[in-house]
Amino acid sequence: LARFITILLNAVLTMVVVVVILTAAYTGMGTDFSFFDGAKETGKFYPFKPFPENGHSSGLACEGRFPLGSETNRKDFGLDQKLTLSDFGLFAALAYETDESMDSALHHYFPGWHVTYKRRASENEGVQKSSDWTTFFEFSDAYNGTTVFAIRGTSSMLDVLDDINIWAPAVIMQLFSRAG
Repeated sequence: LARFITILLNAVLTMVVVVVILTAAYTGMGTDFSFFDGAKETGKFYPFKPFPENGHSSGLACEGRFPLGSETNRKDFGLDQKLTLSDFGLFAALAYETDESMDSALHHYFPGWHVTYKRRASENEGVQKSSDWTTFFEFSDAYNGTTVFAIRGTSSMLDVLDDINIWAPAVIMQLFSRAG
């Protein structure tokens, strides 16, 4: 049984490596895809509802709305805005936009907000290449009272290999626990 499991795991590993190599060889999609540009061309922007409209939802354990800024900023500027879970989902989606579409998408969904800092993995510059492949953005509201960080997930073959590296030990351990 142990020999069979070893052969099986080696076969799975070989298939994964082959798939990753073949996928990396295909450069058809690129990294310049934008959800916002497609919607801008067609003129169809779908609204995001912060709460379900039907009575079938059991609701959240918390209110699901988070006030912007500090209490002093809210009093000084008369702010009563709140971010919902849908807003955080939109911020996460913005992390996949291109540099060209980022500002227009941000101002469309969050007027007055701006990109405070951005870090793209594809922009590793300098003599010594960094081993940090994280892509993230820091967004701030107009009063600099609220900051939201959006971290991009898996979007390239390097990210896929990184995910395999992270999750492979857990998967192998689970397979061995099932085998007994």
